[in-house]
Amino acid sequence: MGLDFIRLTAPTHRKSWDRSKIELATPDLLTRHPECKTRSVIAVIDQGYELPKDTKVAVCVRDKQLIVVRENTVVGRVAEPPPDIYKAIDNSGEVALGRIAKVNHLSGTVDVDFTQNNSAAPNAAP
Repeated sequence: MGLDFIRLTAPTHRKSWDRSKIELATPDLLTRHPECKTRSVIAVIDQGYELPKDTKVAVCVRDKQLIVVRENTVVGRVAEPPPDIYKAIDNSGEVALGRIAKVNHLSGTVDVDFTQNNSAAPNAAP
């Protein structure tokens, strides 16, 4: 009777996986707000370069602006990036992966999306 009473009244202790490891391993660049899973900027493409849709690029911080890099070549710039995107990229090693979401031929610009699931790194080094 004594052992049954102890088992019924004692607080339970159950082993479980460390849930903090999962949280630390989850990429969270630009996802501080759940409603903003994808963010984008408009980059002006340099003369002589063409970026097709869905091209993976690196976006780097340089001199208070963002530069778009593809295969070791600077191909575009964002002169005045939104402060939250600039700060997020600057705080995460000054490089983020992006994808060309839309090409605007008339204006010579592209929309670069930053998503949480950009897993394939382009061959880019600024």
